[in-house]
Amino acid sequence: MPYRTIQPIHGGRAFDGDRYGAWMDMATFSVHLPVTNITGTINFDPDTLNQKSKGKWVTVYIELPTGYNVANIIVSSIRLNGTIPAEPWPYSSGDSDHDGIPDLMVKFKRADVINLLPNGNNVQVIVTGTVGTTTFEGVDFVRVIH
Repeated sequence: MPYRTIQPIHGGRAFDGDRYGAWMDMATFSVHLPVTNITGTINFDPDTLNQKSKGKWVTVYIELPTGYNVANIIVSSIRLNGTIPAEPWPYSSGDSDHDGIPDLMVKFKRADVINLLPNGNNVQVIVTGTVGTTTFEGVDFVRVIH
């Protein structure tokens, strides 16, 4: 699991039971905390969502930063804009954009997405989920026509 190192702004001082050591004015301490939230990259497909279209699904491709494996994403944890769950099937791992970074493809019910998203040319779509014990979030922008 990746860790984030935090350095204090000021040096620490140690108390040995009798006094503070002057040499401790120059000491620094590192604290290693587990990373609990990461930013993923998502690609919402289609780029234009039309209410009149007859498709059943919209597709989202999720890429994670180095050190995280999309195969470890818990599909049941994935949400679009905090409310719409990813379908439990179909989903698959691959490299849809051929950039050498693995992605996870998931589907959402098109009707649910159209009902949730407002009309507009630059509508924000946020996808969240969990990979192991770490949460991820990714953002894309789409055109929505009602």
